[in-house]
Amino acid sequence: DNFPKLWPMIEQCMVRYGSQEELMEDLCRLMKCVVQAMGARFKAYLGQFATACVNTFMASPLSCVLYVVTSLISTFGRDQEFVQPLVQMLEAFSNRTFQLLSSGAAFSQTPDIVTEYFELMAKGIRRFPQPILASPMGPTAFQCGVSSMYSDLHHREALEGITRFFGYVALADANERNPELHDQDKQAIAAFLVAQGPGPGGAGMQPRGASMLQGLIHGVTTKSSVLIEPVAMILLDLGKLLPQQKSEWINFGLQALRPDLVPDSAKQAFAVDTQKASDMRTMKIAVRALHRASKP
Repeated sequence: DNFPKLWPMIEQCMVRYGSQEELMEDLCRLMKCVVQAMGARFKAYLGQFATACVNTFMASPLSCVLYVVTSLISTFGRDQEFVQPLVQMLEAFSNRTFQLLSSGAAFSQTPDIVTEYFELMAKGIRRFPQPILASPMGPTAFQCGVSSMYSDLHHREALEGITRFFGYVALADANERNPELHDQDKQAIAAFLVAQGPGPGGAGMQPRGASMLQGLIHGVTTKSSVLIEPVAMILLDLGKLLPQQKSEWINFGLQALRPDLVPDSAKQAFAVDTQKASDMRTMKIAVRALHRASKP
């Protein structure tokens, strides 16, 4: 009940002190609690708060701003009235984030931004995948996530955020309580993954799903074991969505690996084992074996 009195002060704080990280972190934590407590009643302030967050992030990109707007997606993302404004908000955040992550070194230099951006996009995919993937930010975010697997990023939370984004794309279960919309989402995601896009590292055009698995397989062989479980889940879910393409894309990713990373015998075993795996336990065993084969 007191929030209407507090909002003008909060808005002014964001304008004046948006570059002060400690203050903004406290303010964003406060606002996340407000959004969660008010729920649908916060819609009266949604536009103003989203605009303030975008303006703040444009001037001083702080991860805490991405953190707090995730609660807006959670609260309002299933209401069709707010989907388009939320997509426009995501586009603004995406454009600024892509500027920050325009070089491979930027991933490891700004892991908090990487973490919160991909957590934000993952939440969006769980709520309204079709407009996200139809927007230019969808393919670019996807390509950005693939590129991260070839960077020197080893930050655990950042890698988890990226694989959560890929995982929700492969899971394709948004709006499962609305069968018609759910089917449309699955078809849109399948079409998105099969469609051509730039391959990693300046490679030619190839299916986006192939690029995703190529990047994830490279990540399994060059990064920590934190990728084992999410990659196993992605492979399982992708097998349900696009079973034929999954096998083709796994082979594609294995062929793209540098010869010095993994012995041919381990690649062959991975191709066979991932084809046979029908549950999380056996898929994790296959991914873990590839990961271990890459270690001295």
